[in-house]
Amino acid sequence: MSQILLRPALNAAHGIPRQSADHATECRLVRLEAGGTEASGGPQASTSDLSARTALPAHDGAGTGGGAGAGSSLGTEEGTGVGTPGGLAAKELVHLSFDDAVFLTRWEQLDPTHYSVTGSWPAHTTHHVPGHGTHYEPLTVAQTIRQAGLLLAHTAFEAPLSHATLLHTFSYTLNPGAALDTDRATPLHIDVTATPTTTRNKRVTALHIRMTISAAGPAADDGKVSGPVLVTGETTFEWIPPAVYRRLRGEYCQPPSALPPLTPHLPPAHVGRARPDEVLLSPTDEPRRWQLRHPFDNTVYYDHGVDHVPGLVLIEAANQAAFTGTAPTAAGSAAGSCACDPAAGSGYRPQPATTHTTFHRYAEFDAPIAITTERQTTSSTTTRTTVGHQNGEPVFTTTHTGPAA
Repeated sequence: MSQILLRPALNAAHGIPRQSADHATECRLVRLEAGGTEASGGPQASTSDLSARTALPAHDGAGTGGGAGAGSSLGTEEGTGVGTPGGLAAKELVHLSFDDAVFLTRWEQLDPTHYSVTGSWPAHTTHHVPGHGTHYEPLTVAQTIRQAGLLLAHTAFEAPLSHATLLHTFSYTLNPGAALDTDRATPLHIDVTATPTTTRNKRVTALHIRMTISAAGPAADDGKVSGPVLVTGETTFEWIPPAVYRRLRGEYCQPPSALPPLTPHLPPAHVGRARPDEVLLSPTDEPRRWQLRHPFDNTVYYDHGVDHVPGLVLIEAANQAAFTGTAPTAAGSAAGSCACDPAAGSGYRPQPATTHTTFHRYAEFDAPIAITTERQTTSSTTTRTTVGHQNGEPVFTTTHTGPAA
């Protein structure tokens, strides 16, 4: 997998209790001071902070999707379309602490349920594997889908920043046939259909989002983006007020004051990663069974203080579990820098085409999370089902589907 997203950033911004680190690299410290988080553990933004740095619609009309549109209550200036001096969406709108983690720039409402979002992936987010097409950094893909959903929820649908987001399902399908220049940043066009699924007091409180992420190219005669489709994604989520969230979470509604111990890690190459702080699985005595580990110093996984394990961490843990069960082949064994296998000489491993995750309950920090995976193969496809259990109850289920090896 590409490491472009996985380097912990330097220059500490927030103090946290420290674990025993896997490496000597200085990391951003991600626990906020008391009162510095919103209901779901995300960084709390002030009105003055957002007034200068909010991603805006690229048109002048008011939104019709039950949300803000231009001139919204977020206090932005109309028509700029940028959230930071570098043209990125405000990090608070996508629940992140650092501008360099934001991939999105502008959004535009096309009709009551359709939106256009723009952004960019860093160079080396994708890799070309001879004979196997384009491979993707799955964390970048998942983070892009997550950011697009949150951005539209807070802008087009006026979800308050103080409300907690509850993620229900999350899926994406990769297109290995897309031809890209992997050495350059990839400009993105994201076509989004956002369908409200729940309303309270005439306000939208839940969304079903489908999106197509394409490499942005010159517009065709019909005005549509002509670049190749890279990913299709889908997610369902809702948002609830702080008081409701506190009742729902009870004693778990705040980030833990003491971090769980950092358990041993699998060899990074066994899970498709290059560094110990990127490994989310600890070994156990049982085959195809691991324990989730929490490398809090890696701010790609833990960007800010949270009261539960983030959904994208669980998806990445499932990706790593599926990777361990994918047998390497001879093809591409010399290409140690391919997106799915950074360890030179360990062999090519096919990347799943589709990843679908259902979240059943919150994953807490005070009890081990066991992760197991099973494989089913037909003449044309291989399916791996990964389940996380905590205290005997399922926390999440991820299914990876790809061509039979």
